[in-house]
Amino acid sequence: MFYGKHLAKNTSYKKIIAIGISGDEKHHSITPIFIDERLGYKELSSIETFISFNEANIDEYYIREILKEATDQEKTTADILRDAAALHEDLRNYGVNVNE
Repeated sequence: MFYGKHLAKNTSYKKIIAIGISGDEKHHSITPIFIDERLGYKELSSIETFISFNEANIDEYYIREILKEATDQEKTTADILRDAAALHEDLRNYGVNVNE
């Protein structure tokens, strides 16, 4: 966190994800910390690998873990589940009406 705050104060970057690592090769903890433009910080959920921080994944990680919003993929899945539930209800109601 110290180095992340230092970067936020002394560079043009105002939002920083600092990574804390402790332990050894077999038993370790990798903990990201988000530092915002006011130098406030939030410890994020521990991670197992750095795959979330590669160029292809960092935007999704930021949206999900820092902004606490659903990603596009999660929104799509939620839309599909909502539509499936509505369709299920319609079919159930149709079946009840046909049998009467």
